[in-house]
Amino acid sequence: MPPFRPGPTARRLAASASLILLASCGSPETPAPQPEKPPATADQAPPDKPQERRGSAPINEFAFRQSGTQMLAPVPDAQDMKLSGGCDGNSPLVLTMFHGTPIDEDWFSIGFATQDPFGADATGTIPLSQLTWDNGASRPENLPPDSPVRTANRYLGKGTLTLETHIATPDVRRMAGRIEGHVEQYGRGLSADITIDFDINFTCHVR
Repeated sequence: MPPFRPGPTARRLAASASLILLASCGSPETPAPQPEKPPATADQAPPDKPQERRGSAPINEFAFRQSGTQMLAPVPDAQDMKLSGGCDGNSPLVLTMFHGTPIDEDWFSIGFATQDPFGADATGTIPLSQLTWDNGASRPENLPPDSPVRTANRYLGKGTLTLETHIATPDVRRMAGRIEGHVEQYGRGLSADITIDFDINFTCHVR
């Protein structure tokens, strides 16, 4: 028997059915475009938390005032200063904020040690067993004028540390407050009352 071959009428009906099927299915639906989100504004941004680290440098703010003697070195900017010292939470806090090196004429340093062990929760007014101020560096008087040797013009005394902010967590380590005291340059009869306001990204113990 010869194979079945659809006639012209059958072929026209099949073609019509194919067109109807394509029309009903159509192309895949394109999702409607979503409106773009407006950019965040300052009003929408979360407010800064006072306990957050304020900057990448170790010292955020440093203000120094003195009365009683002559300034031999300029007060450095906070971002140009460094920190050294520390403690372990069971010992006194020993800390120095400085700029330069002791052989530079513009050497500047403030150092202190607390009288008692310094813990992670320490705040308020804390007595200092030692307070030092290096007011530049100069050639010792017993050396010839062409000597390159310089020694710090060091003032020693005592005072207090008043901590207004002290946060010691794994994410935030910050102290801010004031140092006040009376210091003397022994052997030269010079003295000064000094005040330092500071804000540093540092603590020596983490809760």
